[in-house]
Amino acid sequence: MLVMACEGLLLALLILGAVLDIRSFRLPNWLTLSTAVVAVIHTLLVAAGWQEVVGPIAFGLGVLIAGFALHHFGLLGGGDVKWLAALAIWIGPGFAALRFLFIMGLAGGLLALVILIVGRIRPGYGRVEGRAHLPYGVAISLAGMDFLLRDGSLGQQMMNLWGA
Repeated sequence: MLVMACEGLLLALLILGAVLDIRSFRLPNWLTLSTAVVAVIHTLLVAAGWQEVVGPIAFGLGVLIAGFALHHFGLLGGGDVKWLAALAIWIGPGFAALRFLFIMGLAGGLLALVILIVGRIRPGYGRVEGRAHLPYGVAISLAGMDFLLRDGSLGQQMMNLWGA
C-alpha cells in the first residue's frame, strides 16, 4: 500500500513538473527534493537488501555529477539536472535507465519541434531573459511516466484492471 502511495505521489510530481516547466521554464527545488525523498522511501520499501538501496542512490549521484557537466556547457538547465538525478534514484542503473534516456531524448526532440511551431504562432514563447529555453521537464516527465507505468506497481495494477 505504501509502495502504491509513493508511486501515486511520483505520478502527481511528474505531471506537476511538466506543467510548471511549461508555464515558467523552471523546475523548483521543492519538486526535486520531494521527488528524491519519495524515491528513497520507495527504494527502502521495495529493496530486498542493502545493495538494492545503495545502487539506485549511487546512480542518482552519478547522474547528478554528469548532469552538472552538461549544465556547465549549457546543454541542460540546473532544474532539469537535479530532477533527472532524483528520478534516477527511482529508476536505478540498468536497462530501465537506458530506456528512460531514449524516451526522454525522443520526447525532447519532439518537444523542440513543438516549441518551434508554437514560437511561430506565439512569438516570444520559449524566450526568457532574451534566451531561448526548452521546457525539458516535459520530456523528463514523459520518460518518467513511461517508466512508472511500465515498471511500477501502479502500472501493473492498471494493466490488471484493464485486463491487458
